[in-house]
Amino acid sequence: MTLFDSTESPERTHSALAGASLVGTGLNLMVTALHDRVESVRRSELERFRSKLSRLDDTQLDAVETLTKDIVAKLLYDPTVELIGRSRSLSSERLTDDLRDLFDL
Repeated sequence: MTLFDSTESPERTHSALAGASLVGTGLNLMVTALHDRVESVRRSELERFRSKLSRLDDTQLDAVETLTKDIVAKLLYDPTVELIGRSRSLSSERLTDDLRDLFDL
């Protein structure tokens, strides 16, 4: 397995990111904040659709939970890897500022 594997669970990808030595501390915090914000949106949207999901049994609800987590992980994977790659040649501070501005973190 590589350090960041888009087929891994979101938790494992997030854990690998948190421990990545390639990322400056500020950038690491911003990427983590981005992941946290997207996870918050995911949970909020599931809550918003709670009444529509009420007919699902526990197995189906677990499938929806897993599906939405996997979608989020896959959407964040490439940008996260790109940021890590760019942190090797660009200023971590610049990347941190860009992330903060782009996603209002």
